[in-house]
Amino acid sequence: MCCYFGDFFLGMSSFSWSMEHNLFHHRSFNFEVQFIQNDESPIVFLRQNSREEYKWYHKYQPFYCWFLYLTTNSRWFLSDWMFLLLGEYRGEPFIELDQREQKIFYISKVFFIFYTFFLPSFFHDIGYTFLLTIIFQVVCSFLYFMLFVVNRINIDVLPMDYYSKLYNEHDWATVQIMSSVTYQPSLPWIVSFFFHGLNYQTEHNLFPSIDHSYYPEISKIVKSTCDEFGVQYNSRPT
Repeated sequence: MCCYFGDFFLGMSSFSWSMEHNLFHHRSFNFEVQFIQNDESPIVFLRQNSREEYKWYHKYQPFYCWFLYLTTNSRWFLSDWMFLLLGEYRGEPFIELDQREQKIFYISKVFFIFYTFFLPSFFHDIGYTFLLTIIFQVVCSFLYFMLFVVNRINIDVLPMDYYSKLYNEHDWATVQIMSSVTYQPSLPWIVSFFFHGLNYQTEHNLFPSIDHSYYPEISKIVKSTCDEFGVQYNSRPT
């Protein structure tokens, strides 16, 4: 139900997400390992690990990356169509949708366009409606990246270029812990709920199939186990 909420109200397909998140991300966390497969970042013009070719415009990346981050929601909406039409996702066959799933895909896309643009246009002029649509996309994109970046690109974790080396030296679970940060575990449960428990990023990477409402209790066990075996548990109070 949560994924279908994203289909209809955020414009991102749960079927694409199941490949991007469940298959690619959790199969070989963290990002650098995944990017090596196609030697490119999933965001055009962004260089996110040293294996990607350095181009002249990358020296300006700290300045323009924020504008690209703010297109995340729109990029997901458009890339869903690209994956479906091309029949592949980053070099691997895109999941074949059955008749029911195809209906959900097409109906949700039409509904998303209707409620974010056409419905407001009944009450406002086109220019104002277009502005509201852009604000909606920008705010959603900003929240996505502020949610994802702080628990992966952080001074507490090793740079992405080290992840392949980590997989050679440590077991899978240890890599998840060393390359993640849990932040503000003291958040009220209702706030953490709307973050889908992703502030407990370490626990999410270790147990992606467990309901995130259990993460607060699981985090205590994970931290205790890390202390027992001398593995650094990364956590930030804010």
